[in-house]
Amino acid sequence: MSSPMFRSLNSVQRDVFWILLHLANHDEQEWLWKGAMCKCQPGQFITSLGNIKDLCAKKTTVQNIRTSLKLLEKWKFLTNKSTKSGRLITIVNWGTYQAGENEANKDSTNDQQRPNKDLTPNKNERMKEVKKKKDISSPAVSKNGIPYEQIISYLNEKANTNYRYTTKTTQQKIKARWNEGFQLDDFIKAIDSRVARWLSDPEMDEYLRPDTIFNGSKFEGYVNAPIAKPKDDIDQWEMK
Repeated sequence: MSSPMFRSLNSVQRDVFWILLHLANHDEQEWLWKGAMCKCQPGQFITSLGNIKDLCAKKTTVQNIRTSLKLLEKWKFLTNKSTKSGRLITIVNWGTYQAGENEANKDSTNDQQRPNKDLTPNKNERMKEVKKKKDISSPAVSKNGIPYEQIISYLNEKANTNYRYTTKTTQQKIKARWNEGFQLDDFIKAIDSRVARWLSDPEMDEYLRPDTIFNGSKFEGYVNAPIAKPKDDIDQWEMK
C-alpha cells in the first residue's frame, strides 16, 4: 500500500492496520442481544483494546493501540465508536481495500524486505493467527449466555483499564450476579455509576476493578445509584 497514510505509519501502527483489516467482517453478521437482532455490516466489527493488543506483537501497549486508532481515524481509514457491547470499528471504503488486496499484499512484502527489525515478520502467518483468535472470540456471549466480553470491554473503555474477560475470578463474580437475575443493562449501570464517582478521585480510582464493582453485597446498590454525585459526598462504605 503506497498511500501517504500508510507511509506515515510506524511499524507498530502498520501492525494494527493489518490486524484491523483482517478482523473486519467480510459478510453481514448478526446475533441475538437483549431480545433483538444486532448487525455488523461488511467492514465492521466489535472488539476491545485488549482484544486488539492480544493480536499484536508482545511489545505493543494499549496506549500504542489508542494512538494508532486515533491516527487511522484522522486519516479517515476508520470510524471508532464505543458501544455497550464493545468498541465498534468501521473500515471506511471497505470495498476499495478488498479490491486492492493484491496490491496491498505486494507492497507489504516490499516493506518487509526493508531492513527494519520492528516490522512484524511473515505477515501471512500473523494473519492466520489473527483469524484463528477471531474465530475463537467472535461469539457475542459465552455458551451459558453470559456476556463476559461485553461487560469487561465496557468497563475497560469507561475506566481506561485493561482487564481480561477470560479471568476465572472475574467470570465467577459476573456469573454470580447474572444468576441472581441481573442483566447486561444492570452491569452497564453499575459501571457507569462507579466511573462517575471514582474515576477522577485518586483515592478511589483503584477500586474500578471487577472484584469491587461486581461484589455481591454492593452490586445492587451500584446498579441503583445516581450516575452523577459530588466527589465529597462519596459514602465511605463504598471504599471497601
